[in-house]
Amino acid sequence: MTIGATAYAILTENATSRLRVKTIAIVVAVQNTWYTLWSLVLPYLFNPDKANLGAKIAFIFGDPETAGWSYEELDELYMKRVPARSFKTFVTEAERQGQEASKKVQERSQEGIPRWETGSLI
Repeated sequence: MTIGATAYAILTENATSRLRVKTIAIVVAVQNTWYTLWSLVLPYLFNPDKANLGAKIAFIFGDPETAGWSYEELDELYMKRVPARSFKTFVTEAERQGQEASKKVQERSQEGIPRWETGSLI
C-alpha cells in the first residue's frame, strides 16, 4: 500500500456521506495538479544545466539517503528511532554480525586454518 492509496481510504472515511463524492473529486483534482506540477519542476531541479541539485533534492523532501541499506537495516534504523543525520555512523545488527564474522575468518586464516573449514567461502 502506498501513501496515495492510503489517502483515498482516509478521504472516504472522513468525508460525510452527503459530500463524499464532491470531496473525492476536489481532492483527486488537487492531487493530480500537485503531481503535474512536480513532474514539470523535478527535471529542472535534477538537470546539470539547470539547478543541478542531484542528491541534495532530499533536502526539499526531507528524506534520508537510503542507498546501500537493506530493508532489514532500514527497519532497524526506524525501529530504533535513529535520526536521519546519524544513519551513516550508526552500526546496525546486520553490519555488526558481518564485522564479527569477517574478524573470525581473518583470525582463522592467520592461524593457518583453510577458509573452507571455517564455513565461509569468502
